[in-house]
Amino acid sequence: MCVNGRSKFNLQSQRLGRGKVLFFVSLLFVVLLVFSCFVSMFSVVSPFVLGASNIVVSDEAELVAAVNNAPSWVSVVIALDRDITLTKRLDILEGKDIRLISEPEVANFRLVGAFDSDTLSVGYGGVLYLDGICVTHENGYAGHGVFVYIGGTLLMCSGKISDNQSDDGGGVYNMGAFVMSGGAITNNTAGHYGGGVCNWDASFVMSGGEISGNAVSNNTSDSSGGGVYNQNSVFTLSGGKISNNVAKFRGGGVCNQKSNFTMSGGEISDNTVDIMGGGVSNRMAVFIMSGGVISGNRAIFGGGGVFNAGNFTMLGGKISKNSVVHTDSGGGFGGGVYNGGDTFNVFGGVIWGNYASKGGSDVYNYGEVYFFGVRSDVIIVGCVGVVFVVAAMVFIFKKRRRAHVAEKLSIRSIEG
Repeated sequence: MCVNGRSKFNLQSQRLGRGKVLFFVSLLFVVLLVFSCFVSMFSVVSPFVLGASNIVVSDEAELVAAVNNAPSWVSVVIALDRDITLTKRLDILEGKDIRLISEPEVANFRLVGAFDSDTLSVGYGGVLYLDGICVTHENGYAGHGVFVYIGGTLLMCSGKISDNQSDDGGGVYNMGAFVMSGGAITNNTAGHYGGGVCNWDASFVMSGGEISGNAVSNNTSDSSGGGVYNQNSVFTLSGGKISNNVAKFRGGGVCNQKSNFTMSGGEISDNTVDIMGGGVSNRMAVFIMSGGVISGNRAIFGGGGVFNAGNFTMLGGKISKNSVVHTDSGGGFGGGVYNGGDTFNVFGGVIWGNYASKGGSDVYNYGEVYFFGVRSDVIIVGCVGVVFVVAAMVFIFKKRRRAHVAEKLSIRSIEG
């Protein structure tokens, strides 16, 4: 009887336990259902709507409507299914998070800007993600490819920004945040600053892609930064390529002006400048190089690879095969590095195989050069001092040896 009583009691306990679990599960489900309904009433997007398809657009009206109707603070993917020509600038305003792609993805459809108007702009609090379209203008039409205002964000992982032209920042004029991990900014033109990118009071991070074939065209002293012009800003280069860009005055590849430029990877190659800094011009600014390659760049006056009129610290990387060729007596110096600035610190890396027609094939120094924290002239004086001391010691040693030998010979002659 005791056994049967205990069995019946255990069975009833198990049933009560299961009943409690089912009750709490049901209650939790009801609470979640009520919460989801409440959220759906006051939210544009239901929490249960997942994996929504892209918004496909075929003309300007559909594209503008898709951007304007996009819910705030929600990432929206808009796909172009053909080339679209704009009659006015397309603005990505505060709260809009827009990703522009092509459908199919490999098509790389063009978004063509209107005459004398930027193709795209990103306002304060707006986010634009370029992922497989070409932002451009018709031949001869003026306007930036993308203008990023203060507080705006531009992300680029594929596609192109090409064949745009403006006074500054032909491809991109950035006053906000620009992150480039892929794609190409190519064949853009600026009159004064930044053929490819003008980064002004802003942040630019490049980890991939290429900035190539851009130019600064005006024959003036401010025509600088064929690939990138960096003014009062921060530019970080860890990957990708800046190549075959042209400037008239400073920085065929990169002009770093009153800014901070950090290079830990990537390549700055085959850029050209008429005056100084074929690869990089660093003026009243800080340039820290810990990796990457600066090679094949050309200048006429000085600094085929790097022209430094600021603070340049080299921790690693390679500066090679750059050149300066000039027939005038005033130029042709510093094939690898022309140091005419405050400080050039060398703690690591390689500078070799560069060429200068007048002097300093690898390094031409008109400022202070430090190797491993020791100023170059101190090293030179120290080396000269060491050589002098060694030579004096050798001379004294030889003199004493001769005297010793002569003394032995005189003693032998006396004994004999």
